[in-house]
Amino acid sequence: MQHSTIIEGRPATDDGWTWSTNHPRDRAWWEIELPPCPDCGGILIWWEAGYIPGTRRCLDCASLFEVTSDGERFIVRRARFY
Repeated sequence: MQHSTIIEGRPATDDGWTWSTNHPRDRAWWEIELPPCPDCGGILIWWEAGYIPGTRRCLDCASLFEVTSDGERFIVRRARFY
């Protein structure tokens, strides 16, 4: 299935960027410290209004990301639009 993403505020082809870290048992997924934006080094902020829960947006370049957990790891990847 084809999907697109938002890189630097514009629709783009997904480059597959993903970041993950171990899931500390004493913290919820929304409490983890996120990495800097891979596109510009900016800060990722909550951006769920109108998007799925866990969506984050770069404060500087407007790239969009999803934050999830598989129970073992926290995963941050580019937001996908089908």
